[in-house]
Amino acid sequence: MRLFAAREAKQRLGAVLDAARDGPVAIIRSGRRAGVVISARLYEELAALKLARQKATLAERLARFAEADARVTAAEVDRLLEDLPECEDVAPEGGANLRLAGERAALGAAE
Repeated sequence: MRLFAAREAKQRLGAVLDAARDGPVAIIRSGRRAGVVISARLYEELAALKLARQKATLAERLARFAEADARVTAAEVDRLLEDLPECEDVAPEGGANLRLAGERAALGAAE
């Protein structure tokens, strides 16, 4: 992982962004890692993995209701989703923004 001092990163933002294409870049302030810069491609990959994990968790929870032959209400969907972390807006290659809250609304509307 490349390292840039915060002051240098501020002065050489272009170099930081170029380095981020090859891998994460740590920004060091006061001797500690203050942040990490990653490429847009890597960010989109990580966001897609996070969303896939959230969908799998939701599918597993909904399957438990199906196994119990229970009808899922909007309130139950909200309860199932409340401990899932929110997903940031992501613009994948397809261009559409994905948001977990949108899926919550779609599931609630399906009732």
